[in-house]
Amino acid sequence: MKRIIIFLVIVYLVSAVGAWALFSKNMGTNAKISRELKVAKKEIADAKSALDTEKATLHTLEKKVSDARINATFLALAICPALEATNKNAPCVKNSTEWFSQTILSGTALTDPEAKAKMDSLLVSLGSTKKPTAKQLYEMLKPIESGSLKALIEDLK
Repeated sequence: MKRIIIFLVIVYLVSAVGAWALFSKNMGTNAKISRELKVAKKEIADAKSALDTEKATLHTLEKKVSDARINATFLALAICPALEATNKNAPCVKNSTEWFSQTILSGTALTDPEAKAKMDSLLVSLGSTKKPTAKQLYEMLKPIESGSLKALIEDLK
């Protein structure tokens, strides 16, 4: 009977030590996995924030390109009569009514607030009973051109 009790105590101790060793190994592995998981989560969070920053930068650049196109289109149309006067081969709109309507349409989309305000006042003056001549219209477009050019330069920076 004494041998059975000693045997059971030894089996119990071996089982307890084995269970403790298995538990310790398992806890060590869990701790290692937990650390690796935290590192992976941090890397994913960093990658996400970098991606969000890139998206914001891309959106800003796309807006600048879009604004630059709008301002460049207006400038190309507004400067057209001056080019036509100096160069008969200038790629201008030959029909003055079409040129005028395209210039007005592109002028309403200007991105520079000052140039847009000048364009709005030009549109108001066009609605008056006395219509400006082509030369007067071109003179009215000159200050708007400078604002549009300033906005275009800012967009291209």
